[in-house]
Amino acid sequence: MDIKLEEVREALRKDDHDYINREISRLMKAAMASIYTETGYDKRIHFIPAENRGRFEELSNSYIIEYVRGYMDRVDNRKILDTLSVQLEGLFKPIQL
Repeated sequence: MDIKLEEVREALRKDDHDYINREISRLMKAAMASIYTETGYDKRIHFIPAENRGRFEELSNSYIIEYVRGYMDRVDNRKILDTLSVQLEGLFKPIQL
């Protein structure tokens, strides 16, 4: 989840205004928290293997953009978010004790 505010703003084609940037920043934080709750990720029992980290970053960045788009543009993109969360969940592996 290394995406920057500027990247999200550009992906959403929003102008660079302070009030827009504040709203995007707030929604990005909510999206990052949502990724873990939607996927059921728990760092005590899951890990992301090194070979999946790049794909995790790509998918999590897409999830953040779509999450913010849903709230800012008032679009129903629940299917896209569900698809991304299932793909993200598939990248986790259980910790072998």
